[in-house]
Amino acid sequence: MEAYTVSKTEDFTSSGDADVASGNLISGPVKFTQVKKTLSILFREAKTSLGNIIGRDEPLSATWVGAISVTADMLGGTEPAMLAQQLRGSVHKDEQSRIVLSVNLSGDTFLSGQTHTFEFPFDERVDEDFEREFTDQSGLTSFRVFTATIIVSIERRDPKSLAELTVDSFDVVNQAP
Repeated sequence: MEAYTVSKTEDFTSSGDADVASGNLISGPVKFTQVKKTLSILFREAKTSLGNIIGRDEPLSATWVGAISVTADMLGGTEPAMLAQQLRGSVHKDEQSRIVLSVNLSGDTFLSGQTHTFEFPFDERVDEDFEREFTDQSGLTSFRVFTATIIVSIERRDPKSLAELTVDSFDVVNQAP
């Protein structure tokens, strides 16, 4: 794998639509904006659910996978990139369902670096917006393309159970010196 190194720091600003690399989790394009070392990704229609289609049988469990890749110029120095990240969304579920959200947002390749898993377990009713923050160190000093992989699994004990998870946005800041 080739590492990109940028010897000077520049002000870099870009925005546009990102490529959806895979999946039915992210069914619409995503918008992204980058200013200097901060990249913001806004998801449209990144929602998964079971139990809300009236008159149709749905499975008791399902998994959705989405992978995106956006053009970015995440300038770094000589040290590996330190990525401060925030993931925002919402979850609505009853006690008879479970949602597991796994995200790999390390930026350099699909399913590399750290994978973070968040569980909304059985026996708990959840109806909230969420924000998760985490920091990962990448093996690269800079990025030309930033890659993210999102996996959502929903399980239900009862076919009448309802569960829905939406991913709204993701911000990443390259804190490398």
